[in-house]
Amino acid sequence: MGAQAINTLGGICQILGVLIVVRDLLAIHRYLGDLERMTAWVRARRAWIEAILRRLLRRPRRGREVALAGVAMAAASAASATLRVTPGPFVQQPDQPVQDQLAAHAAYLNRLRDWLIEEIQQRDQTIQAEREWARSELQADGNAWNVPWGKLATRSGGFGR
Repeated sequence: MGAQAINTLGGICQILGVLIVVRDLLAIHRYLGDLERMTAWVRARRAWIEAILRRLLRRPRRGREVALAGVAMAAASAASATLRVTPGPFVQQPDQPVQDQLAAHAAYLNRLRDWLIEEIQQRDQTIQAEREWARSELQADGNAWNVPWGKLATRSGGFGR
């Protein structure tokens, strides 16, 4: 192997080492939650800059309505005919006054609380229905096997014969 090949191999090993270190550092920061915080900070600054640019360029502002994302996830199952609708993610409007943001947070939390209560009640009802069904199935099986001893003895010609 020539000197050039050894230098090339050494450079490739260095690049691979740097990539491994970067991957491990990203995993550590992902575990600590730094990446999510940084992403949220960048998004907040972007929204703030957009609001400033809209004011400078005299562009119309976005609607002042409370932005509780109306996107709901629905999952329907044809076999059991169940429908589950979950509240969408909360979308913060940085250009809203603090009172409106607080009202939006409160409304979203109330919707989440109501949804959780509904889910718990539906789960309890489903569990109760499954228990009743299983109990009735076990009783039906038990009744099928519950043959009086006298009938058993006459069918087989008596015990011990």
